[in-house]
Amino acid sequence: MNWDNPLIITFLIAAATWRLSSLINSEAPFNWVRIHIFRVQQNDSTDTDTWFWPSNIIGSTLSCFWCLSLFISFLFSVGLTISLRTGIIMGAIVWLASATVAIMIERFIGRSRARW
Repeated sequence: MNWDNPLIITFLIAAATWRLSSLINSEAPFNWVRIHIFRVQQNDSTDTDTWFWPSNIIGSTLSCFWCLSLFISFLFSVGLTISLRTGIIMGAIVWLASATVAIMIERFIGRSRARW
């Protein structure tokens, strides 16, 4: 695979960002991660999709898909910048572009409750 094409790298990072953000933020296979690691409580009533996140910086970041995707794509972009020595400017462009694509995927699927 040619790692010199920034468009391919951006879309790969965006797909990985969306997948990891979606798992952490809202998908059932990671309920145990939310409950045991992040100390999130699930609603006991009939609405099992409602989670009570801690009222701190970590809870605020993890409860918002947009914030979480920015954070995760930042980590991926830092790893890319260090491993491929792409430069800080290219790393910043890939960071913001991949977070944007991940948010667009989430909006396209229709699960995001955030407003534009």
